[in-house]
Amino acid sequence: FKRRKSELYCRKKMPYMKPMFCIAFVYFLSTLFSIAGFGSAVSAYIKDVCNMILTPWMMWKLVDSEDDFRFVIKGLMIAFLLTCVYGIVERVIQANPLVAYETTLVNDMAKTIDFRYEDEFRGYRVQSVFEHPIGAGINWAMFAFLVLIILWERKETYIGVRKALCMIVFLLCLLCLLFSNCRGPIVFFIVSLFAVVNFKSKRSLCVMFFLALMGVAMLSAVGDNYVYNILSLFDDSYQDKVGGSTAEQRMGQLNAAIALLKQSPLWGLGYKFLNVMSNSTTRALLGLESMWFRILVQFGLLGFLANVYLGIYTLFFIPGKYRIKTIFWFSLAYWVTASLTSLPGMLFYLYYFIIFYLIKQKGCANECGC
Repeated sequence: FKRRKSELYCRKKMPYMKPMFCIAFVYFLSTLFSIAGFGSAVSAYIKDVCNMILTPWMMWKLVDSEDDFRFVIKGLMIAFLLTCVYGIVERVIQANPLVAYETTLVNDMAKTIDFRYEDEFRGYRVQSVFEHPIGAGINWAMFAFLVLIILWERKETYIGVRKALCMIVFLLCLLCLLFSNCRGPIVFFIVSLFAVVNFKSKRSLCVMFFLALMGVAMLSAVGDNYVYNILSLFDDSYQDKVGGSTAEQRMGQLNAAIALLKQSPLWGLGYKFLNVMSNSTTRALLGLESMWFRILVQFGLLGFLANVYLGIYTLFFIPGKYRIKTIFWFSLAYWVTASLTSLPGMLFYLYYFIIFYLIKQKGCANECGC
């Protein structure tokens, strides 16, 4: 802040500020009137503001030049390569020593966060260094999408990473996405793929054929469980083979969320309401397996409207302003997946970094008519 006049940073206003400010204000109201008490809920509020608003804003301001993007992408390439290697090791040994060690660092076992699936119906779920298998799969899907866009636009020279390394990281991310054994990341990646689909383009069709071929090869190598996981997205008859939530369970969660919403319709029950509430209705929430269930309960109708505003802004205003369809499909992948399931462990900074990369490398030129 002190050196702001001499340092280089983006002078343009961050495009998401209006809906983000709206969400921050509504969430503050929910925190202020939280049934768990302001003192108990404020830490979770600060965490969300830092994660979903302040960090994206800082990235927009500081990651601006070609050198900035080259530096960050090369660093992420190395980091995700390491997460994939560790994920494959975890899949082979069916254990995660890092997470096991982390659980020993908390003295109070009641506060220990451990999302490992020791006895899961569909088999072992890989989470690598991430917080949760679902979040791990989403993160691998997002980075695979970024690498695909880089390869699609032939930017590997621009980012200073060889095409061979890009391809290796891309394929390893897809493999680890399967190893996460979650359907949400698969949905995310499939929807985002429409960003490069063009049935009139031979190059696009060749890429789709290559991806389909790689998918078949990977599924043939890793086993039937992963095949059933994908097929269950399109055919309910495979539900018995993979387990997971059913439509009836989701309706039960929705009914429970609406029942709790009636207790505080405007701004909801606030953060950490489960710390002070425990009854048949809260137990029916299960894992709140949709962003909308959590929003209705925690932030009420105001929170629901604020997030609808952000969704409309993200899906229509931003892609229209910068005239780039890739942002629409990538954003749609998030909103569809988050509506279908919870996304614990998803790296929101990576989500916004990819969007800012698209805006600043292509969208700003379109906006200016360049």
